[in-house]
Amino acid sequence: LCITYLMSGPADLLEIQRLNSHLYVRLKENVQFGRAAAFRDWLNDFTGGEDCRVVIDATEVMYINVMSLQALGETALFCSRKGGFLFIVNPSPYVRRTIHLSGLRLEIFAGVDDARAEISRRF
Repeated sequence: LCITYLMSGPADLLEIQRLNSHLYVRLKENVQFGRAAAFRDWLNDFTGGEDCRVVIDATEVMYINVMSLQALGETALFCSRKGGFLFIVNPSPYVRRTIHLSGLRLEIFAGVDDARAEISRRF
């Protein structure tokens, strides 16, 4: 099953694919989440409250602000509590370093194939 959505959400523009075992979210350009809780709640609504397994492709994102870090951290915690995960794929060096300096322990992968291999390993 693969369903693609283009939508305006709590972020600028997202491309979302619902795959068999997870959501694949491609962030388009530099996304600034206005409120962390809104993104987390939107994700909960989108997943229907089921297992929250999310891969976020950050290839096009060159900048991340504090609110975006908070959104990712809260969403990762939310997913973890539901038995799922939030993976970040291919962030720019700046975004990767900002995440590292923030102290957030987000799972970061070099590419989508690496993230999918980890999903297969876990589930």
